[in-house]
Amino acid sequence: AAETWPATWRHSSLGKAGLALLGLAFLIATCIQLQGVLSKQWHKDYREDGPKWIMRIIFTIGHFGFAGRGAALLAMAIMFFKDVADADEVNHTSTMVADALQQLQANRGLRAVLMIIGLLLIMYGTFAVLSSWARQFPTRAPSRHRVVPADQLPEVHEEDADPGVDVRADGRRHLEMQQQPAGQAKMGVDAV
Repeated sequence: AAETWPATWRHSSLGKAGLALLGLAFLIATCIQLQGVLSKQWHKDYREDGPKWIMRIIFTIGHFGFAGRGAALLAMAIMFFKDVADADEVNHTSTMVADALQQLQANRGLRAVLMIIGLLLIMYGTFAVLSSWARQFPTRAPSRHRVVPADQLPEVHEEDADPGVDVRADGRRHLEMQQQPAGQAKMGVDAV
């Protein structure tokens, strides 16, 4: 079978440098997925009014799913690094993801790893479907507060004061997001 990309790149120095950069990019992507596995930062983007036991199940499935995505991306990074090393055992007859995961069919132990990655990716798919119900849309800002420059807010007289706008000591007006039922976001000032 004729070689396809990315195997065709391993025959030149420039191609090997490109493959190494792609391998590095996939390693970085793996690390980003590991943040989802090891941290709970993304939990605050989900409903607070949902039953706690259901949310725990969704979060647990999500943590395992992120591990599966990280493992698949790591397999792709390894494939790129093998191509840089001119490893002939890398097969390039299908898609990149399939080729990367096909490397894991070399022996029984690696096939078990491949099955685990498959189960974890199924868990990620389940997590993604459940997130359509459990996640808050629109996603709130990372600070969970929306700060709008004073010159962008309409003039407000004291009798018309919006309880969602907090005037700070330094004169800045701070626009608080009002907590609403899932799927609805109400802003303190509608003009923003």
